[in-house]
Amino acid sequence: MSDGDLRGFFGDAFDPATVEPSEDYVALLPGKYPVIIDSAEVKETKAGNGHYIKVALSVLEGPSKNRKLWDNINIDNPSEKCVEIGMRQLSAICQAVGLTAIRDTAELSGKTCIAHVKVDGDGNSIRTYSSVATHQAEGQPVQQQPQPIQQQPAPVQQQPVQQEQPDKVVAACEALMPQPVQQQPAPGTPQPAAKVPWAR
Repeated sequence: MSDGDLRGFFGDAFDPATVEPSEDYVALLPGKYPVIIDSAEVKETKAGNGHYIKVALSVLEGPSKNRKLWDNINIDNPSEKCVEIGMRQLSAICQAVGLTAIRDTAELSGKTCIAHVKVDGDGNSIRTYSSVATHQAEGQPVQQQPQPIQQQPAPVQQQPVQQEQPDKVVAACEALMPQPVQQQPAPGTPQPAAKVPWAR
């Protein structure tokens, strides 16, 4: 039996037809998405000197329905700046879901709100949160309309998204935290290409 023999793992042989193949990941367009909080739990930083709340969310409506988003909220860190940023993010998500106080991260699970999403490298991150009621009352679009692309005589290659240069302290915080793994979209899930109307 060779070192590369797979039969001990898959029986007689691995049948690729029995497993959905992986697909290329495409980040969501920047915008505001209605989401539900799937889970929120306290995790220790990779360096072991702090803690953060790992929040997992799912998009509720539109072409991006069921796509996943993640947020890491610092609550305990050697850097006061990291904690300050985390507290502001925790305040935003609590107010967005209507919590006036929180004693356990489980209180966030199952709540809905609006996630303000930006492109971060080849994935996404969340800038802040707001309430569904606020957007309904103001009649704001849920996802921002991307800028129209002018027709050119010849095909024009799309320019890469310009990233914001992170502040040194924030970059240091992120270095201490495990990076969320982007989940691949379900097969056949269309990607957003236009404004997603708010419909409730």
